[in-house]
Amino acid sequence: MPVRELTSDDRPAYRRLTAQAFGGGSAEEVPGPFPEGEIPLGVDSTARPGGQEGVLAAGARIRRDTIALGGGITSCGGIGGLAVHPAHRGGGLFGELLEGVLARCGAEGMAFSMLYPSNPAIYRRHGYQVVARTERIVVPLGELQRMRNVPGRRLVPVTEATMPRLRRLYTELTSEDNAMLRREPPLFPAGLPSPPWGAVLLEDEAGEDRGYLSFSRIEPGSDGAGLEVHEILGRDRDDLLALLQHLGTWSTVTTAARIRLRTEDPILDVLPGGGLRTTPDIVPLVMMRLVDTARALADRPRTGRAHRERAPGGPGWDAVGDGLSRGGVLGRARAGWPRARRGDHQGRAGPAAGRARGSDGPGPPRRACRRAPAHGRPQPRRRPAGGPGGRGRRRRRGVPRYPAPRSAPERPRRVLTHPPRRPASPRPSRSRHLMSKLHFKYGAMNSGKSDTLIKTAFNYAERGLATLTVKPAIDTKGEDWVVARGGARRRVDVLCSPADDLRARITRTADAEGLRPLHCVLVDECQFLTPAQIDQLFLVAKADGISVICYGLRTDFTTREFPGSRRLFELADNFEKLPTMCRCGSQAEFNCRTVDGRPVFAGDQVEIEDRAEVRYESLCGACFMEEQERAGVRVIG
Repeated sequence: MPVRELTSDDRPAYRRLTAQAFGGGSAEEVPGPFPEGEIPLGVDSTARPGGQEGVLAAGARIRRDTIALGGGITSCGGIGGLAVHPAHRGGGLFGELLEGVLARCGAEGMAFSMLYPSNPAIYRRHGYQVVARTERIVVPLGELQRMRNVPGRRLVPVTEATMPRLRRLYTELTSEDNAMLRREPPLFPAGLPSPPWGAVLLEDEAGEDRGYLSFSRIEPGSDGAGLEVHEILGRDRDDLLALLQHLGTWSTVTTAARIRLRTEDPILDVLPGGGLRTTPDIVPLVMMRLVDTARALADRPRTGRAHRERAPGGPGWDAVGDGLSRGGVLGRARAGWPRARRGDHQGRAGPAAGRARGSDGPGPPRRACRRAPAHGRPQPRRRPAGGPGGRGRRRRRGVPRYPAPRSAPERPRRVLTHPPRRPASPRPSRSRHLMSKLHFKYGAMNSGKSDTLIKTAFNYAERGLATLTVKPAIDTKGEDWVVARGGARRRVDVLCSPADDLRARITRTADAEGLRPLHCVLVDECQFLTPAQIDQLFLVAKADGISVICYGLRTDFTTREFPGSRRLFELADNFEKLPTMCRCGSQAEFNCRTVDGRPVFAGDQVEIEDRAEVRYESLCGACFMEEQERAGVRVIG
């Protein structure tokens, strides 16, 4: 499919395409140039069956971004506005366009590609990994006023004259982070951003810039926040404390502020946690893909904090930038993989092995790498033990014999050092069969089951692991969304009816959405599933090697077990009770149904809480018995 660069004459067609896909504005009808620093690409409709002149079948833009990389900088293609015309969807055009975009990124010398996905699954099949997510929290400003005073700090207004100082400070504070955008023209104007943006600089008594806080005044919403805080950056903890104390002075005009957080944001270690609460917005994810391995390794510095070596010839560590650590935004460069002494035959010691790590500076390169063992990690050559025929040699204390295993949070590090792998075969390995389990997490109403499911899904997503969400169609609350009482939401992948073969539905959906390998199936309101469907989930865990976590109620409003819950207690490997509180302060065990505010103890087992007159209350045993007596019925005893 011919993917070509768009011209100024194509701008109206592209604007019509994006307006149909994303909404939010009227389409432009006058030709004009695309923004500076962007490469627009597209596919003509006439190249597809049934296409028409003057219409784009698909289009996308590539921003010429520059990002920080372990103390250095590298080029990155920021993908945006990727859309397919409704008349040309379903024929694989999206994937063809994305491959063309990636090819152009490589031709432009871009080491990485970055995007903000609305559906991570469709990008994961093209080699993208989730490296970060941004969240927003609401902070009561009254609590910040009680923070301790930090001496030796003062605030400076940010104006046209002081804006360059803020830019330099941002570059300095983020220079050794990974995947942080460099704020340079033409994407970022050199002057002040337009109102209502504002900022203050923090400096010490010597006039050295220590940090800054940027913000915008907004209309208070339902959360009471009248201030949007974009960034809080500081050199150390005291600088962050001083900026938060200044933020507390805004309590004279608004009661709360909404703060944007990066992954592993240092501000979380300073904020008082008493009144913090998250916003119910969908958490945006950041995905990246390696485009040019050689360019990424060449741009990563091998001096300073990103590369330190011990004495030559002795056992030690080869320190290299660690790439995209967990979250991918605040990953600092640090020591990484062990290497053997000079002269030993050593396997690949780290991401830059081979040509990039083939020598130790001046002199001949090290000898060729030894073949790695079957489990994938190279081992140092074993020396003969003491005794006849060999000299004993003790290993230095503190130097590991073998490379330390990588933990799950560091998995996105492969993005810097390995090209994207092909999706694994749907057939799991024997080790996954042994690990996969069927879990049942149950509790009374208001115990946070849906909220826990949504948090679990995000935990998997930020590690680049695929999940699939299942919900019974009988639960009409939220329709095809999992909705927590706190406002958090997650789209359902499989909305099943009692007659569905759940295992087959999961397999088809995972294949269609590119969720391979699938690591976990999350089931909301599992009490509404049939016993046969619970058996099918058991097969998903044991025969397909995919972990299954079910969330639901144990009993109904008459204290009788749901059939699905009963079958889960018979088959599940693990059970976990999620506690919640009764109105009296004791732990709640039962669900009391109320209609028009009056408790009822008779009726259909399933009555969804989506009608105004039907509500449920979590009660302990004593309070449940009291409601029985008031209603004049006997459910227990």
